[in-house]
Order: sequence, then C-alpha cells, then structure tokens
Amino acid sequence: MMRRVLRCGVGLLAVMTAACGSDSLTKRIATPERDARAQRAIRQLVAGERDSFLAQARFDGDSATTARALFQIDSVLRGRRVDSLTLIGANQFTSGNTDRITLSYEFRTEKGWLAASVATLDSASTWALVGFHVEPLVGELRAANAFRLAGRSAAQYLGLLAMVACALFSLGTAIFSRHAGNSRSAGGGCSRRSSGWGWCP
Repeated sequence: MMRRVLRCGVGLLAVMTAACGSDSLTKRIATPERDARAQRAIRQLVAGERDSFLAQARFDGDSATTARALFQIDSVLRGRRVDSLTLIGANQFTSGNTDRITLSYEFRTEKGWLAASVATLDSASTWALVGFHVEPLVGELRAANAFRLAGRSAAQYLGLLAMVACALFSLGTAIFSRHAGNSRSAGGGCSRRSSGWGWCP
C-alpha cells in the first residue's frame, strides 16, 4: 500500500514536471523572431494590409481558394481593435532540414475574444507563411480554464468531495498498514494452524 501511495506521489510529481517542461518547450519553439513575425502577420490582417501579408505566403491551392479564405478571415478580423496578443500554444514538426512552426494566440477585441494560429515553414535562413486560422472564443482561455469553486454544480461538488475522500482513505489505509506491520514485527512471529489459516498475536 505504501508503494502504491509513493507511486501516486511520483506520478503527481511527474505531471507537475511535465507541465513546467511544457512551458519551457513553448518558449523554446516560440523564439523572439518567430513570435514577432507571427504577431506581425496577425496585425497585418487586422490592418487590412493583405499585400504585405501575402508577400511571405506560400499557401496550397489556387488564387481563388486563397481569396475566399482571406475574405472569411477579413470578416472576423479586419478592422478590429487589438491591444496585445497572448501566446497560448506552440507546435513544431521537423522533417529533414525543415521545421513547420505553428504559434497560437488569444486576444481581445471590441466584439469579444479571438484565437489565431500562424503556421510557417522554416528552412535554414528562409521561411514562408503556409497557414493561418482565426476563430472566436467564448472568453479568455486562462479565465475559462482556471479552477474555481464558485459557480459549480452539485454533481461537481460531489465529485470533488469523492476525490478528497478517496485520497484520505488511501492515505489512512497506508498509514494503518504500515503501523500494523510494525506491530506484528515487534510482537513475534506467526503460527500456522492445521486448518491452513495463519494466526498472528
């Protein structure tokens, strides 16, 4: 039982370490140069600077497909008031000498929160814009994902209480088992009856 509790503790530590490692990985992928050019691409579309945006673009599909996609993006993004962009995700896929980098941001406008992803293809000292996506959010992701007790349903409260009770029960059982084992070691050995049952004083 103590081993099981220790394994749980080690598992929790591993999760915490992975979370910290995730932040470090995001910063390593989103270098200052990559962050700056991704934010610049977003602000170019906000300002309606389509030619500047397309200067580094290398999208799949024909010009008509690209034009339709930009029209849809303009309907969501163009002309919005954007103060600051917050990095919320970074992904890197490496193939040979080429890295596909996707940086995602959230930001607030006068009409609500938006999320945008900018994908680039990096090769040696050159890069190209290969993807862009924008979508509305119901609110700030940091606030939406924050743990709060207020405003939860009865089922969520019961689930939380059940988790706490299980943790306390496991911990209590582990302590009791350890104490009982020590008592048996101090009180002598065990004898085996003819019926096959073991007995310890």
